[in-house]
Parts: sequence; structure tokens; C-alpha cells
Amino acid sequence: PVCMRSIIARIVKFIQRKHVFFEVAAGGLLLVLALLALQSAWYSVLPIEGGVPILNEAEPNRRALDGMQVEEGLGYPPIVAVMVENMEEAQPISGLDQASAVFESVMEANITRFLAFFTLGGVESSGKSSIGPVRSARPYFLDWVREFDALYAHVGSSPEADALIKQGAVRDLDQWFQSQYFWRDTSRPRPHNVYTSLELLKRAADKKTITETKIEAWKFKNDAALEQRGTAEAIAVGYAEPYRVVWKYDRERNAYAREQWGGPHRMTDGAALRPKNIVVAWLPMKVLDEVGRKWFGTIGSGEAVVFRDGEAIRGTWRKSAREERMRFFDDKGLEVVFNAGQMWIEIVPEGMKVEFEV
Repeated sequence: PVCMRSIIARIVKFIQRKHVFFEVAAGGLLLVLALLALQSAWYSVLPIEGGVPILNEAEPNRRALDGMQVEEGLGYPPIVAVMVENMEEAQPISGLDQASAVFESVMEANITRFLAFFTLGGVESSGKSSIGPVRSARPYFLDWVREFDALYAHVGSSPEADALIKQGAVRDLDQWFQSQYFWRDTSRPRPHNVYTSLELLKRAADKKTITETKIEAWKFKNDAALEQRGTAEAIAVGYAEPYRVVWKYDRERNAYAREQWGGPHRMTDGAALRPKNIVVAWLPMKVLDEVGRKWFGTIGSGEAVVFRDGEAIRGTWRKSAREERMRFFDDKGLEVVFNAGQMWIEIVPEGMKVEFEV
């Protein structure tokens, strides 16, 4: 504070008048104060939450999509979104363990579907080649694609989604018209056999001259220390069977293991799904037609719970427009700070039961 610096300066002047020895001491004191001021300025840029510095979203060596460490200047690589199905006939599915963020939502017949976001740069690929099966678009997923300005990979669309895509709602990559970026696995039955890969998606982004995707980042931090982690062990999301999901907290890994289909929900290559953050957001929903296609109120606000570091943070979600980020706030109105790493957003209809213990 200015008043404190003024008082210290007066004391230093008094000492200086008294003895030359104290001139050296005064100089040292001022140096210490200057270093403390610099330290204070640094921590005003890097705020503290629970003793853990929050990663500044503008840091050049942090990726905007998931807060992961990258080389300087690679924080905004191209982002692609892939519509991946979750029907029983499609299991095991591929590639979701590589995603930076995943939205899961219910569709017709109470089937859930995934919208998986991937970055095309900044972190070395694991070498895995397949993502899928890729399926058709739905209108509410477009609003989440739009906020990331992502290239959207899918196979056809519902009538409502098709109309929006034709109006230019998203950067479109439809297998019906750009099949060179997809393939069919002949060992699997149609329509559960369309796949893509990061390599093919990178080619598509290059063809469309998408070199980076600037987005407003969520807020990120480092993992809490082991002794600071909570004990919220299981989260049960009440989708209709067999789509009910249980997330089990692994305190040592500080991650959440997904269970479905009678055990761990594993990918084709055996990889487990272990996101660092789980969000449950309740949205208004209505059925559009006799097929059971649905509408979700993606714009507005509603109830949400964030699971992070073994804690359950009750609060709200907010999204003011299609192109604006969906953000999450605690019960005091402060934006939630996530752990760097994979984010999983469970979209559930208002009134759906979600069980957890804290």
C-alpha cells in the first residue's frame, strides 16, 4: 500500500541522517521491498486458489482448449469436433480418450451421443488412428461446436441440424459430401462403421486453411495436492439404461474413471476414459417429433455441479449466445477454475436425477 511505503521511506530518511552505516542498511531494505513488490505483482497475475496458482488463460505455453502445457505460441491450434455414437451395437468405440473436451447428451430413444473436441497441434499425437463410429448431427450440438469455432465432422444430419448447417452455423465436414476424410470399417455393420482420424482431420483443416482457432479459454489451474483433494467418490448420471453412467473418483490419479456397459467403459484398444473434470449441467428439453428428436435450451442459464479434485462444486451454467462459451460458476457467482486436462460435460434434462456423495 502507498501509505506503508511512505512511512517506510520516512524511517529510511531518518536512519540515513543518523549514521552512514545505516545508509547501507537502508539500501538493502529498499532492495528487499522492491523484490517483495515484484513478487506481489506476479501473484496478482497468477491468483491463488487453495494454495495452487491458477494458470493464466493468456499464458503462451498453455493450450486454450484444455490448459495443457504446450510449446510457446501453440496455445490456439485448430479445433475439430467429432460426433461419436454410443449405441450398444457400436461398442467398443474409439478415440474419446484422446479428446480435450467431450459433451454427452441424450437423443431420440434415450440414446446418448458424444461431441468430442480435439486439437490438431500443441501436444504430440499418441499415434492412435481411429475416432468413431462417427454419426449424424443434431441441432443443439451445433451450439457447442459454434462456441469453439470448430470444424465439425459428422455423417449427415437431422432436418433441423441440416437447415442450420446450410445457413452456415458451423464449419462443416459432412462425410456425405467429403468422404475422403473418413473411411468405413468393413468388419463392422452399417451404420456403426464410419471412422476418421486426427491425421485425416488435419488434412481437412489444412485444405480449409484453418491454421489456428482463437477461443476464450475456460480458467485452468494445476491439480490440487493429494492432501487437499476431496473424497466425492462416485457420480451416477441417471440416463436411461443401458446408458446410465457412473464416474468413480481416483484420488491418486486425481481423475474420474467412467463406467458403463457393466464395467469400465474402454475404447477399442483398451484405453480407459479418465477425465480430470466432470460437469453436470441441467438444461430445459422438449421432444420435437414422433421420431423422438429433441430440443435443448442451450442459451440461457441453469443448475450445474462441477466435480474436480474430489470436490462437488454446486452452482450454475451460463451461455448468452450460440457463439459464446458455456461457462460455469459456483454458488457465490465466481467462475469455476478447472484442472488442466480433459473436460467431460454431461448435459441432462431438467429434473433428471444425478446422485453423488461428498
